[in-house]
Amino acid sequence: MGAPLPSWGPEQCSLAATLRTIAAARLDWPLPNMPIGSIIPGRLHNQATKGNAMAWVMLVIAGLLEMVWSYSAKRSDGFSNWGWGAVTIAASLVSFFLLTFAMRGLQLGTAYAVWTGIGTVGTFAVGIALLGEPAGFWRIACAMLIVGGVIGLRLTSKS
Repeated sequence: MGAPLPSWGPEQCSLAATLRTIAAARLDWPLPNMPIGSIIPGRLHNQATKGNAMAWVMLVIAGLLEMVWSYSAKRSDGFSNWGWGAVTIAASLVSFFLLTFAMRGLQLGTAYAVWTGIGTVGTFAVGIALLGEPAGFWRIACAMLIVGGVIGLRLTSKS
């Protein structure tokens, strides 16, 4: 009748087993057997792995660009203003690329939390400074909690 079907127990159906299978496949991005450096011009992709300091610089710049694209998205008025819309798209793409390169030398959770923290608190400050949004005590106190969390992640990061 053919070969019997393998017996699948709970250990083979777990999330961990699935992740091990995916990791074992070693899928390369963006193209198989082609390092990203052969697609992205310049030496930017290698800079994050050369030193931890460069990864942090890329991450901070990516966070600052997060502020730029969120402000320009507001100014674009739902992309009805094409100039601000173009700034939004360009700043967000560069921000994502820098985040991706920074994650080559930093832990995923730390890099993402710092990136979003810089963007969140920075955008909060831009909203107050440039858009006249309210700056109440509790709003500022909550923003400072985010800053404290970002500093804590930076100080406890192994990478």
